[in-house]
Amino acid sequence: MTTVAHRFAADFLSFDKNSPSADVTTAESAGTHVPARARTRAISLAGGLDFVFVHTAACPPSAQSVRLFTHQKSGPSTHTKAVDPMFGKPGRTTAASESGQLVIEETSSSGSVPKLIARNPTSFDYLLLAGQIVRGGKQNRGINADILIGANSSIEIPVTCVEQGRWSDAGSNDFSNDFSHGGFEPPSVRSAKMRSVHARRRVGGAAIADQSAVWDEISVMQNAVRADSASNDLLESITHARVARESSHTQAPDRSRIERLAELDRTLAVLEEQRRGLLRALQDVSPENPARFDELRVSLLEVEQRSSALRKEQLQSLRRPTIPPHVVRAESMHQADIAAKGACGLLLFFHGNFVSGDIFANPDWFASLYGDLRDAALLSWDVLHRQDAAQSRRTSRGATFPVEQTARTILRDALAGDWDERTSIGSGRSLILNHPFIESSMIVGNEDTPLHILLGTTHDATSRGPRTSRRLRSFLPTELMEGDEGHVD
Repeated sequence: MTTVAHRFAADFLSFDKNSPSADVTTAESAGTHVPARARTRAISLAGGLDFVFVHTAACPPSAQSVRLFTHQKSGPSTHTKAVDPMFGKPGRTTAASESGQLVIEETSSSGSVPKLIARNPTSFDYLLLAGQIVRGGKQNRGINADILIGANSSIEIPVTCVEQGRWSDAGSNDFSNDFSHGGFEPPSVRSAKMRSVHARRRVGGAAIADQSAVWDEISVMQNAVRADSASNDLLESITHARVARESSHTQAPDRSRIERLAELDRTLAVLEEQRRGLLRALQDVSPENPARFDELRVSLLEVEQRSSALRKEQLQSLRRPTIPPHVVRAESMHQADIAAKGACGLLLFFHGNFVSGDIFANPDWFASLYGDLRDAALLSWDVLHRQDAAQSRRTSRGATFPVEQTARTILRDALAGDWDERTSIGSGRSLILNHPFIESSMIVGNEDTPLHILLGTTHDATSRGPRTSRRLRSFLPTELMEGDEGHVD
């Protein structure tokens, strides 16, 4: 079952050995034909927090007919112009839009915590993603595995509760029976779920996650970011962290700092007048009065020393306030958002340690999900450093290894690895990677096209354990670390 991944690596995720970060369009614009080449771009959002964006040359044609569940249910279209279910933009009228959109709802009026129903009345396939949060119903849930739902079909989908304190009636005034896209679970939750689901699927079991472990992780996050949620809702923690971050980017100047600067100006003005008075007194003192001269000279020295100390304080206050190295700056966030345009995926690193990654066959899918993936990653980052501060642990100021090189190595090794096929939950094919350090899944659609690759680690990469990148470097062949193109015959 490895040929699917190998072909995808050769056709769409092959890196240029000599210039792995080069733009794939350079040679094409010069009028020469070259094989498809992928490129990466690393953006450091804070000391130790790195995003590595992956760009490919083209989208596989068979992936263009698949849709993502990223919209609010709106029922069948009656307009001449249909609304694209992915982006909410006007588009051409199709049989799919006329027959409605994918609907996710409770299994029955009484509901079932680990199961939901997905109904696809359209003429194209829909892709649900592992770790995707669906909001609504009796409680918000997180999807356990990548699921491809075929046209004109309905299936049960395995989910995990991410809102422990609510189980409302479907007829509630606040919540309806159907679900909408709500975002993504943070990497610490999403990766742990992937490991537990894969462990069961490898022995022929269902895609069931450890519900208690998920609730425990959500509780840790809520306590760390001080998110007040009556229903222990993971989405409220994500929203709380995002609002706090945006507020810190636009906060007003520190009033106490401004008042202290004004006080320093007044005090320095008084000291300057005293200094001038002492200089005049020294000029007028009689040579026959050396004791008075010494007294004035000592007073002048004290005034000058105090003025010097206050000027140093003034300079420190005038400088830009020191920002802790782990804090995400607005400028860095803006750079990452720009780098995300046109990318097909993202790999996340904490202190040089690979955490998780998503690669999509269609860059438009990544564009529609990037904001949610980013916010989920930043919540895990925020929690990590709050825990560090609480336990007085020192944090690294940057990555230990070049994260861009490590990202390419991880992609090459995963795609060139040993993939086993497991029973698909819906349509398409479901593959799981066998690897000592990388945990990964792949959902394959028509024409054997990988639609989404979810990458993680076989251990908790958000903890303070050994660095994944160091372990990977010790395992991988030297030629891969030195920039091999990653082609597999």
